Amino acid sequence: MPSCAAMDRRDFFFRQKVKESELDQAFDDVEAADQAIVVDTGYFGVLVGLDVTEHSPNNMTVDVTGGTARTRSGQRVYLPTTQQANLAVDFQNVSTAVAGVGNSRILSLFVKFTRNNQFPRTDGNGITVFYDRLESFRFYVKQGAEASSPSAPALELDGVLLCDVTLAYGQTTITNSDISIERREDLYVYATTDASMRVKSNKEALVYLLDLLQAHKDGTDFAHDGTSVMVDPTAAAWADLTAFGNADVTLNYAFGTLVVSALSNMGLPSSGTHKIGVAESTYQTGAGVPTLAGSHLFARLESMRDAQNIYNPLVTFSVGDTVAAGPLSTVIAGIVTKLVATASASNNGAVRIGLSTSGLLAAYSGVTTVYGAFVRLSTATGTDGAAHVGAKASGALSAGTVRTQLDALDTRVTTNTNSINALSSATGTDGASLIGAKASGSLSAGTVRSQLDELDGRTPSVSADAYTYTTRGGTINSPSGISSWTSSSITKTLNGLKSGQKVHVTAVFGISGTPTGAYSLRLAANGVLIDGTELDAEIVKSFCMSGLYTVPSDGNYTFAVQYQNPSTGMANMNLIGSASLVAVPVH
Repeated sequence: MPSCAAMDRRDFFFRQKVKESELDQAFDDVEAADQAIVVDTGYFGVLVGLDVTEHSPNNMTVDVTGGTARTRSGQRVYLPTTQQANLAVDFQNVSTAVAGVGNSRILSLFVKFTRNNQFPRTDGNGITVFYDRLESFRFYVKQGAEASSPSAPALELDGVLLCDVTLAYGQTTITNSDISIERREDLYVYATTDASMRVKSNKEALVYLLDLLQAHKDGTDFAHDGTSVMVDPTAAAWADLTAFGNADVTLNYAFGTLVVSALSNMGLPSSGTHKIGVAESTYQTGAGVPTLAGSHLFARLESMRDAQNIYNPLVTFSVGDTVAAGPLSTVIAGIVTKLVATASASNNGAVRIGLSTSGLLAAYSGVTTVYGAFVRLSTATGTDGAAHVGAKASGALSAGTVRTQLDALDTRVTTNTNSINALSSATGTDGASLIGAKASGSLSAGTVRSQLDELDGRTPSVSADAYTYTTRGGTINSPSGISSWTSSSITKTLNGLKSGQKVHVTAVFGISGTPTGAYSLRLAANGVLIDGTELDAEIVKSFCMSGLYTVPSDGNYTFAVQYQNPSTGMANMNLIGSASLVAVPVH
């Protein structure tokens, strides 16, 4: 059994009859020593290459790039070029397909050491031996049990794991998304809560570690945990000369407790402001500038409570007038003195207060101060004060200034006065001609004058022309069987009547003799019944028929007494005196 400490040797001697086993043993010793060196240095896993990717086109094989690995026993596994590994069956030639719906399984692909025997020869005993026994490799596919949540197969002690592949039910191709290197046995696989490393060579490991160290140095990553770094606080003191601490503490405690508690303390005589130093005030020097010595922040804040210790620079007003620089209290007093001054138009407080460059007042040259604005507003001639006061739109008045709205009101009052005078006129174009009137009834829209004139034209005076007479001795006898209305000789025609006019129609007459028969009488206009005037009765000695007719449209109308007697004829109806029909337009 070869030792792992060093290489065993064989001392061949003169005239020794060397056996095959002795020669073979010499090779075994060298190989064992080589492997022992690897094992002793802890080299195990993938050293170079051996990356696994999907095959193109996709199928159940994967591509493994050329590379080198060392097994746990130190054997060297070498792939000269990219090789294909078939994962359709495992090392026992059993199918790796998943049989159950919803299940999956994990396949583990290992690479193992083997020898490739070549050049067979026959020895003296007639036995075939292989003269060349070359180092080589073989892929080893191991499948785990299928399940809804499958587990990966156990690792092989004589192999190096290259990857795990997860297969689902019905899967017939392998893609990169199925391949996992989480368990891959690279030379260096290291992980902590802060960092992880997976590399294949010493160089890659050193580069990674140097990057970590640089990041730590630069402060960009992998900072020390403050709970594990100790500091000595006794060598430091605050501005008020109190000690920072009295014993070694962790960095977290120093900052999180000592510093925070000291600076956040609001009690006297050792508050947080006592801990913070302030340098001597040297920003401004010269007459009137207070000198503040170096101290802690609390003392400086206390001194700043006095305005005498606060420096204020030169103050310049809008007119160029100034208040000299000095302590704040002195400068404030000087500003107040300047602003309350009422000495003269050129030396008062309002002169020193500037006016905005926008607005109505700023549009006029010379108005740059509040005093100038007051002067401009008090002006009563030319561009008066009212012209500088804005006025928003109100009612019929447009937005503008008080002046523009006053002018508009003045113009409006003058116009209204003229209009009122015109309305009171009773001659020429009288007031009625200026007052509008909407359409009403049969009156057209226009003015009060036009409608008055229209009414005047519609109301003719009653005259003798409104009457008609039938002389004594006339008759209104008629034969029987007259079924339509027939006009008698009692009629009157009026010309030029207007639509909507009212006409009062009255017929009066008497009869003599002994009339016989039945009859019907009515008043009609152009043959149309005047409502309420139709009579159906036996013959009487006198009649008075009256009705009010509304003219339907403009034109001439004949008003008449009409009769009809569909059954018995009328006879002996003689008129007494004069029969009259009066047609009077009343509107």
